[in-house]
This record gives sequence, structure tokens and C-alpha cells, in this order.
Amino acid sequence: MRKPFLLAIVLAAAATPTLTQTAANPTGRSLGIEQTVLQLTHEWIAADEHADRAALNRIIADDFMGTSPSRLLKK
Repeated sequence: MRKPFLLAIVLAAAATPTLTQTAANPTGRSLGIEQTVLQLTHEWIAADEHADRAALNRIIADDFMGTSPSRLLKK
């Protein structure tokens, strides 16, 4: 009898933070920023696939430093 009661308490405690969270309601401005970032990501991928240096130079900052599993990548 004691184990089901303890289980109920633990489940209730774990569910409380989930129930109190509110859904994100992004503003129009944040949606615009999100769309811009998404568009630039798509352009970056396409430029990388086609080895389009001009597009990559336009999209990636001059001081960009990236990494891959095999090595450090520079712009």
C-alpha cells in the first residue's frame, strides 16, 4: 500500500513543472528573425553543396571558426 502512494507523490511532483509551463507565443518580430535565420541556413547549405565561394563569403562572418569531427574549419 505504501509503494503506490509514494509512486503517486513522485509522479505528481514530476508532473507539476510540466503543467505550469505556458506555450511559447512568439511575437511577429521573433518570427521574422526566425525565418531570416532559417533562410540563411538554407542558402549556406546550398552554397556549400555547390562550392559557391561568393555566397559563402556573403553569408559567413569574416571571423567565423567552425569545427568538424575531423578538423578545425576556418572561413
